[in-house]
Amino acid sequence: MDKTKIAHRTVNILGFNLFSSSNQQLLEKLKIHLSRKNDPLIIFTPNAEQLTQANSNPNFSRYLRQSDILLPDGVSLVLASKLLAFFRKKQSLNERIAGVDLTESLLAIAQDKGYSTLVVGGRGYHQLIKDSQKIGDRCWKLAKNLHWTPAYQQYSKKTAQEEQLLEDCITKLHPQIVLVALGAPHQEEWILKHYELLQKNDCRIVIAVGGALDMILGKLKRAPLWMRKLGLEWLYRLVQEPWRWKRQLRLIKFNWL
Repeated sequence: MDKTKIAHRTVNILGFNLFSSSNQQLLEKLKIHLSRKNDPLIIFTPNAEQLTQANSNPNFSRYLRQSDILLPDGVSLVLASKLLAFFRKKQSLNERIAGVDLTESLLAIAQDKGYSTLVVGGRGYHQLIKDSQKIGDRCWKLAKNLHWTPAYQQYSKKTAQEEQLLEDCITKLHPQIVLVALGAPHQEEWILKHYELLQKNDCRIVIAVGGALDMILGKLKRAPLWMRKLGLEWLYRLVQEPWRWKRQLRLIKFNWL
């Protein structure tokens, strides 16, 4: 897989090289990358829970290491890097860069510059947008230059028909930006397996966004700013989605790694 690289500073945590420049520097690099015909830039947005999961899941670990940019999506990662920097006299992470914030920024850039954008995965997004239009089998137009496909009924039981419809959607739209909302580690696996398809259809940035669109489109409420600054966004989301409690146990394990 021949990929275009973007030079950036990194900090190593649990063996993963996390992006350590500022959010503003990242956006400037992405704007330049989008403005030219480039191979797809792969961006993953792991939090501490996911790095812990990858530490014991060789496949997930391999997926993350094949990205072009690994963003530190979690205050706990920034705090851990500062602690390691203090004891080891090394550089710490610059700041947390939340996947939902980057997704919002990319959507704004796409709207301003007219880049075609496709969301792969998620549920019921067409029902949240009053003027959404169905433009093909399992493919909707949500807004100008913004399209969505749920892709699969169930990723682990995907069918050949679903794959073909998804390929047809991508081939029809030629999206410069692809936002993959299949949940980790499925979304990371999907991106790597479909890299050549995206490459052939002028995709320039592909990013694993998890539940970012749920918050952006209002399906889920995002934590107030004060909770985000205190690193409590995970708690706010846990209240809305109690089923996530088992995932949060990985944060305890992360503290011991």
